[in-house]
Amino acid sequence: MIKNLKQHHIGCLVHDIEAFKAENQAVWTADKYSQVFAIASQDVKVCFLQTTEDTRIELVEPGISNKPLSRLLTKGITYYHIGFISDSYDISVADLLNIRCIQISEFNSEAFEGKRCAFFYHPQLRLIELIEGD
Repeated sequence: MIKNLKQHHIGCLVHDIEAFKAENQAVWTADKYSQVFAIASQDVKVCFLQTTEDTRIELVEPGISNKPLSRLLTKGITYYHIGFISDSYDISVADLLNIRCIQISEFNSEAFEGKRCAFFYHPQLRLIELIEGD
């Protein structure tokens, strides 16, 4: 699809990150989780769960005012985006737009040291998150 993208994570909605950790402590030990980040511009808390050497699940806990994600969670929709890192962020943005993806947002993420991130809508893949690499 787009050159020079590396999959970083699969985004999964949860009601409560700490409750998820407690419910799954027999499966994943505490060292498999990153710190919890509050992403103010998105009104979410996120935490990365390293499930295998090259696979992460981003646990996303919507805040009170994040109605779109709360509605998805209420409907039972939990897996909702794929996150990719791009070492050529601006080119990747242009490439996604050229294949008729619709850019939904762009923000600087506390989870990625303030780097740029953007969400795009793709007709088949649905939500794609693009993350600025090094």
